[in-house]
Amino acid sequence: MLAAILDVKHLVTVFGYPLLFLIVMSESSGAPVPGETGLIAAAVLASQGKLTIELVIAIAAAAAIVGDNIGYQIGRRGGRWLLQRRICVELAILICLLQTTMECPSSISTTAGGFMRSA
Repeated sequence: MLAAILDVKHLVTVFGYPLLFLIVMSESSGAPVPGETGLIAAAVLASQGKLTIELVIAIAAAAAIVGDNIGYQIGRRGGRWLLQRRICVELAILICLLQTTMECPSSISTTAGGFMRSA
């Protein structure tokens, strides 16, 4: 029914690439957005000839790089301040606990570090 109201083909051709960039960039910067799902949808649309696969790859790579840099800058400039807000109290406690654990060379941090490197 919604497809009858909206011209989906027109929406994909006009907003496909910018929407892909926005979704992948947002997910890469840390927002809870389904970036991989958007990329898979763009790949399916490219296989159907509605998008160009070369542009999908280039836009997704550029968006991931830009989003990663945005997420890094947010964490670098306002990470502690964001973690000290009331909403993120549990997350801040967990991060402080993990930092303390990783700073002292114990068997827990060595074991956890080994699993993190192999993943």
